[in-house]
Amino acid sequence: MKRTELFRPTLGAAELAAIKEVFDSGWIGYGPRCEGVERSWAFSVGARHGIATNSCTSALQIALRLRGVGPGDSVIVPTVTFAATAEAVMACGATPIFCDVYPDTLLIDIDSLEGKLLPRLKAIIVVLYAGQPFDLGDSFQGIPIIYDCAHAAGSSFDAAGKLCCWSFQAVKNLGCGDGGMVTTDSDFDQARGKTLCWHGITRSTWDRSSGKHYTWDYDVSEPGIKGQMNDITAAILSVQIGRMGELQAARRSIAYQYLRELRDVPVVGTPEHYDRSSWHLFVIKSDRRNELADYLGSQGIVTGVHYRPLHLHTAFRGTTSLPVAEAEWQKILSLPIHAGLKAHDVSRICELIHEFKATKEMDAAA
Repeated sequence: MKRTELFRPTLGAAELAAIKEVFDSGWIGYGPRCEGVERSWAFSVGARHGIATNSCTSALQIALRLRGVGPGDSVIVPTVTFAATAEAVMACGATPIFCDVYPDTLLIDIDSLEGKLLPRLKAIIVVLYAGQPFDLGDSFQGIPIIYDCAHAAGSSFDAAGKLCCWSFQAVKNLGCGDGGMVTTDSDFDQARGKTLCWHGITRSTWDRSSGKHYTWDYDVSEPGIKGQMNDITAAILSVQIGRMGELQAARRSIAYQYLRELRDVPVVGTPEHYDRSSWHLFVIKSDRRNELADYLGSQGIVTGVHYRPLHLHTAFRGTTSLPVAEAEWQKILSLPIHAGLKAHDVSRICELIHEFKATKEMDAAA
């Protein structure tokens, strides 16, 4: 039986050739290729600066530090997101305060923030779930906004004037194994962020070795993290950025085929977002979600659930009740979507969903 994967990276000869160039150069740590992707990615999303990191988790930690988040502080986080969003807050010694989401998009429900603007509240993280653009500006009632754009590479989201964190992990729209980026328009944020990313060291190893003589002279200005990208990863990412138009066109074509062939199936998202989304996820809703997932799995179709709300996990559990997220997550199912998926694969998945739906409707009628 043919297996249809939920996600799959789209890599080829160009990425291999880029890796070989790095090997041949003799420099595989943070270096010129990282600096290159910092410039190219920032330009592509409308920002002035990029800070290349080893993951979006590291990017989030740096962004939080740039906004002064530390022990005893709190940060608002939508509960429907990957664990890393909240874990980055906790890594700074702060507490994530979970809030609810809108039922149609699973994006942060700003109305549910009422009553959560606490005295030690330092930031709000807005997650661009599934790649849907969502803009709260750079602050909300005076509280700084940090955008978790892990799903948003390839969307039309404009990063100008905002502090954004991006993911290039293996199964993201642009995948390089693992990697991330902070984008900002602030010269100060860029300079401090690059220092925080490299243990608080004021001069990178690449900078100190690029002159006529290697110098060991540097200062540790404040405690940082080991968060830098390396040139092997950056070489792959550089090629992927160059292919973004091609890869995104394929994803959008798949998403619109799903929308056509599943017209009577509820989809997470709204038409106003369709043309602007990165379509990192294609998420449908079913009151028989678990049965549908099992049925598709029996036919070789891999599906997923993005996500069980964080406040329901042991590590984050508290007394919070977030009714929309608690209801909606039990219905959502992510269908396969990646640039290597073919039209006939999508049609087969849609046919199986219609078969399942018809069978269950007949069962209910009986």
